[in-house]
Amino acid sequence: HLNLDFGDLNYMLLIKSEIQIFDVFGELLFSKMLNSNDYSGLLVNITDFTNGVYILKFQTNQYSIERKFLKID
Repeated sequence: HLNLDFGDLNYMLLIKSEIQIFDVFGELLFSKMLNSNDYSGLLVNITDFTNGVYILKFQTNQYSIERKFLKID
């Protein structure tokens, strides 16, 4: 599982924000629109993902952040 902790992020930024996970070829593997229930964090099941590099994208109406992560069993 991938544990996403939003820490001190402004609560209002999470409303209508989206989390996406892509493989290195740009294929969308996971997408979720966030809501008030996700404020404390989000647990994403990546057990079916193969080992490798993935791109996590957090997008609001104001900005977008992309981070790479490595999945290793």
